[in-house]
Amino acid sequence: MGFEIVQRFEQEIAQFYGAPYAVATDCCTHAIELSLRVEPLAAMVCPTHTYISVPMTLQKLKLPWSWID
Repeated sequence: MGFEIVQRFEQEIAQFYGAPYAVATDCCTHAIELSLRVEPLAAMVCPTHTYISVPMTLQKLKLPWSWID
């Protein structure tokens, strides 16, 4: 798969949602990280029953967060 097909996919997704652009990622973990790098939150809470990539990414980015039941 070449970059051309990825760029076409991003353009079609952006057009479908009426967004100026879209970014394709290889996994949800990287999508979460990219979104938090663009728009960091003041604080975040994570449910105790969650996928590990969410708190792992918050730790990596040194963002304040806590667990919640």
